[in-house]
Amino acid sequence: MNIQALHKAIHDDTLDVLRRKNNDYTVGKGEADVFANFKHSEILGISAGTGIMVRMIDKHQRIRTFVTKGTLQVLNESVRDAIMDLHNYTALLHGWHHGCKTLEQLIEVRKILYDNASTLLVNPLIPEIPDLLSKAEQSMSSRVDTIMLLAIYTKIAYKIQEIQK
Repeated sequence: MNIQALHKAIHDDTLDVLRRKNNDYTVGKGEADVFANFKHSEILGISAGTGIMVRMIDKHQRIRTFVTKGTLQVLNESVRDAIMDLHNYTALLHGWHHGCKTLEQLIEVRKILYDNASTLLVNPLIPEIPDLLSKAEQSMSSRVDTIMLLAIYTKIAYKIQEIQK
């Protein structure tokens, strides 16, 4: 599967996951507050946006472990699951920065994010995964460029797909 097709497949697959997890993590409130679970991190003095990024770093580290060791110990959570989660967390972070309040607003903003990230995937030269992970870390540590992050995570998925062939 080429990178554009992979990007679309991940985008399509993650939409259903986003909807279902939104229901599970917002106590079934649905569109009432798409960030309800992330706002609970404010109890600890951590903003919801930072809470999203902490979860992203967890998934990022799972990918780094897979790339370094070639396997993961938790077998019912694949590296693809981690990439899909990163796509959704990136969309959530993007939605948070753009003031989304409902799931439907988030889905609209998510589509624009996907389209913008697609334009960054036209370059056929894709760096190796460690370089992509470093680039993602740099993006997270400075002003977060969610469009770039989404493209990077698609490139990582593409490289992992090549490894697993």
